[in-house]
Amino acid sequence: MEKILKYSKSSSFYLKSKTDYFTENNQHLTEETNRNKLYISQPRPALYP
Repeated sequence: MEKILKYSKSSSFYLKSKTDYFTENNQHLTEETNRNKLYISQPRPALYP
């Protein structure tokens, strides 16, 4: 019986890229909340002159 060859890529890249999401989520949430507050505080352009 022949050995089956596997032609897929390793999933380690995906695990590494998602690790930050799970381990540093509170920090990212705080940073995004602060950015949102900054955007909301900026004056909005008039829609109709």
